[in-house]
Amino acid sequence: MARTRTTRRSAARARRIHGPDDSVQVELVVFGLRGARVVALRDGDVVVVGRGPEADIRVNDSTVSRRHARFERVGAYVWVSDAGSANGIWVAGKRVTRRRVRTLEALLLGADSVATVRRPRRRRL
Repeated sequence: MARTRTTRRSAARARRIHGPDDSVQVELVVFGLRGARVVALRDGDVVVVGRGPEADIRVNDSTVSRRHARFERVGAYVWVSDAGSANGIWVAGKRVTRRRVRTLEALLLGADSVATVRRPRRRRL
């Protein structure tokens, strides 16, 4: 029998073929003028960030639109898309309309609000 060797690349390919790995914990963190909000994202979750009452995470910032950004978890990845905001979403000085969010990457929403995605460490007993 031939021995198979698992590499990072083959493991990533297996996740793409066999579907999402919902065991990976992902959190959306939104920092506003009045503190931070943390929301756990499971596969298929969609969270809207904005100033209006229809937003899942409300931010008290006049430069953030009522429906500013839409975060969606697809498998192990989180995607952000502009929900028609006036001031847009900015990453590393560039305006983006849709993008895969990297872990701990800062996304500027308006003038004073920042969002990021993190993968919490597992606590050891």
